[in-house]
Amino acid sequence: MAFYPPYILILFLIIGIDFGAAIAMERYPAHKKLFLLSSIAGNLGILFLFKYYNFFVTNIKVLFPATPLPLLHWLLPLGLSFHTFQALSYTIEVYKGQQKAVRHLGIYALYVLFYPQLVAGPIERPQNLLPQLQQVSHFDAANLLVGLRLMLWGLFKKMVIADRLAIYVDAIYGQPTQSNGAAVILASYFFGIQLYADFSGYSDIAIGSARTMGFRLSPNFNQPLLAVNLQDYWQRWHISLSKWLRDYLYMPLKNSVFGRHWYFNVMVVFAISGWWHGANWNYFIWGELYAMFYIAWIFYKKYSPLQLPDNVWGRIMGIMITFSLGCFFRIFFRANDYESALQMIQRLFYSNSWALWQNACNDFLQQYSGSAVALLAVILMVYVEKKSVPDLSNFNAYPRRDVAFCVGLVVAIVLLGMTQRQSFIYFQF
Repeated sequence: MAFYPPYILILFLIIGIDFGAAIAMERYPAHKKLFLLSSIAGNLGILFLFKYYNFFVTNIKVLFPATPLPLLHWLLPLGLSFHTFQALSYTIEVYKGQQKAVRHLGIYALYVLFYPQLVAGPIERPQNLLPQLQQVSHFDAANLLVGLRLMLWGLFKKMVIADRLAIYVDAIYGQPTQSNGAAVILASYFFGIQLYADFSGYSDIAIGSARTMGFRLSPNFNQPLLAVNLQDYWQRWHISLSKWLRDYLYMPLKNSVFGRHWYFNVMVVFAISGWWHGANWNYFIWGELYAMFYIAWIFYKKYSPLQLPDNVWGRIMGIMITFSLGCFFRIFFRANDYESALQMIQRLFYSNSWALWQNACNDFLQQYSGSAVALLAVILMVYVEKKSVPDLSNFNAYPRRDVAFCVGLVVAIVLLGMTQRQSFIYFQF
């Protein structure tokens, strides 16, 4: 993953293919499926070449060592997966008749390369972003204030929570054979929080920076830490990707010959979701674990007589179970490789005791006090996003409260934020 200036030509190629394919679909409707397939082939072909080719060749060589296919020593262009999916959204919507083809190349290029969300989303549909790019935007003080507030909130989540928790998470996951089960459990729970704070923090910064210029991007998260089951979780986490996979992959599968086998479609969607994150078997396993438990949840909800009570305690139990399952699945997401993930899981079940729990907690509090501070910030994060105090997406009638909130964020970032450069986790995807 890198920014390499000549790779801008790849973006121009994608832009040219999709811009021309969309116009051709409107001019020659009898052949629009052909132009759509050419757009899909062009986008996915480039994505495969840079992100998946070496993975494919490596696995082929394991099965057939004499295979003459060479490996490519190319860098992965920054944000390739995100802008590929955004570009595909445009041509698919034009094909479906839900979006008019754009005749202005500059406007369309801006849609694909819109800098706030180019690297890590949210993945915008053309119906939301293109009309905003085509109209004249004027300065609005309210947009500026709301945008800056969102950016501060994102920086707080990134620097005070995610980067501080990363210190402990990196230490434990960096030595899988030396960590006991208690430490693995703590690190896995902390990684679940770190990943949310890091990725949603970036989304807040992206949405906020766009808002300062008068553009409104789609929300990408809706308090996923409070999801009560896996179905609820995927309606709250990385919403733009979940909707993309639902509309452009799951629904076509549902309407095909596989329509009756919905569980097969779920397995396919989560497999693609896993591999979308990276050319690695760990991501595939992570996706399929979610798929299997998602399917199990559907059957449980439909057939089991033992349901969680519909009250506060039932919701708390649902939240704890959902979050714990997600943290377990993410061992494959976070581990450096498949062997490391298995070692972590082995330690999880066979190196655990009350004494080890005490040692792990004492070690965390003594050597990683900064990460302990981040846990207190998590409570504030959950409270603010649950109660919306202050409302992070609208300019409200309480300027003093807003100023106090922003000043508090600045103080927290300056005093508690990690100043060492830490890339956003989703930059690698």
